[in-house]
Amino acid sequence: MIAKTRGNTAEFVHQRLLDDLQLGSFLPGDKLTTESLARRYDVSRTPVREALIRLEREGVVDATANSGYEIRTPTLDELCDMYEIREALEGLAVAKLAENGASPELIAELRSCCDRRRHAANLDETDTGDRQFHALICDSCGSETLQALVHNYLVLSTVFNVTRYLLKDRPNFNRHDIDLEHERIVDAIEAGNPKLARKLLAEHIAYARKLMRKLVRK
Repeated sequence: MIAKTRGNTAEFVHQRLLDDLQLGSFLPGDKLTTESLARRYDVSRTPVREALIRLEREGVVDATANSGYEIRTPTLDELCDMYEIREALEGLAVAKLAENGASPELIAELRSCCDRRRHAANLDETDTGDRQFHALICDSCGSETLQALVHNYLVLSTVFNVTRYLLKDRPNFNRHDIDLEHERIVDAIEAGNPKLARKLLAEHIAYARKLMRKLVRK
């Protein structure tokens, strides 16, 4: 059993669950129980219950009968709403970052995220690189309020990333150069051009939303 305080353990379980969801270890519609998760993460049931209650508040899981939980299965409209909200919020975040000025170290880290994604060996590494890029912009925007809002919708859209599974067996379907878009966004940030950075990032997320809608409807 992991030797942590209850509050820290609940936070640990919450983060591990989000990590597993983003990696596809659990899928929408999957059932979750405190007993199975306690065994999985080697903790007691109390912090697991607290983590699940928090995930329910965040819109990730729904409570079911017999004190169980189920990973939500959002509708296509709900998924598109998440992306549209991200377009607005992340666009504002990147504009603030470009306006405030990014350090050479931050620019180098963003370019490193681009390189890791471009040279990813598999889909998991590609998704991880993509999340890291967007999270780094979020974490560097200079506004704690905006950061919290962006992070919430970034997590939701990656947890419910249906495009990942729809493209899994069609590697050549999406020929859109996401890596080039990322690099252009970094160029705009480095140039201190908030208007362009906002436009590029909003268009980047809008493309992902339109692709998802197209794939789901096929």
